[in-house]
Amino acid sequence: MSEQVQAAADAAQADYFRFQLQQERCEVAAILANDTKSLTRCMTEGDMGPVGDIRRHIRTVERQLQLIDRMVDALDDRFPDVAAGTPDSGPVRRRA
Repeated sequence: MSEQVQAAADAAQADYFRFQLQQERCEVAAILANDTKSLTRCMTEGDMGPVGDIRRHIRTVERQLQLIDRMVDALDDRFPDVAAGTPDSGPVRRRA
C-alpha cells in the first residue's frame, strides 16, 4: 500500500473516531446537565440526602468529559490536517 493511500486511510479513521468521541461527549454532557439539575433541585428543596451521591457522580462524569477531550486532542495532534476539517466533517468540538 502506498504511503499516500495509507495516510488517507489513517486520516479517514481518525475522522471517524473523532466523530464517535464527539457523539459520546454530547451524551456525557447531557448526563452532566441532568445531574446538575438534580443537584440544584435537591439543594433548593432542602433534600440533602442524595446530594453527596449526586456530587460524586458529577465528578465522575466530569472526569469522563476530560478523558474524551484528551483523546480528541491526541487525535488532533496526530492528524492536524483532519482536525481542521471540512464543512461536512461533522460536529465541531467546543470547549467550555
